[in-house]
Amino acid sequence: MLTYGPRPEDRLTPGPRPEKISIPGQRVILEPLDRAKHSAALWEAVRGPEHDDLWRFLFDGPFRDRAAFEAAVEQKASTADPLFFAISEKASRRAVGYASYMRIEPAHRCIEVGGILFAPPLQRTAGATEAMFLMAR
Repeated sequence: MLTYGPRPEDRLTPGPRPEKISIPGQRVILEPLDRAKHSAALWEAVRGPEHDDLWRFLFDGPFRDRAAFEAAVEQKASTADPLFFAISEKASRRAVGYASYMRIEPAHRCIEVGGILFAPPLQRTAGATEAMFLMAR
């Protein structure tokens, strides 16, 4: 007989919290978001009024100056919930987006993926699909 969902014994123990680790894929790598390492490439990929639609469903942005953007990246990098990861091209290590684990509820074994920003070079690519697969896995 096949069953789905948590095993009965798992319902009694909290799930693990996600860790700040690198998660490599074939096309992209997820890395804990870091202002010094990722903000310059992200800024170049998302700055300017032509990219304002990228921010439509996010809680911040669009940003008109680099300092404000870097401050926002720094703030995101410092939180545990949401826990942000940069999405970087594996070959170049250039950051092309970010996403987070959020609403982390270990007692309920529940977590969401959100706060997703895909810069134009990542949009509609196998790397974008892989990034979401890596987070779900």
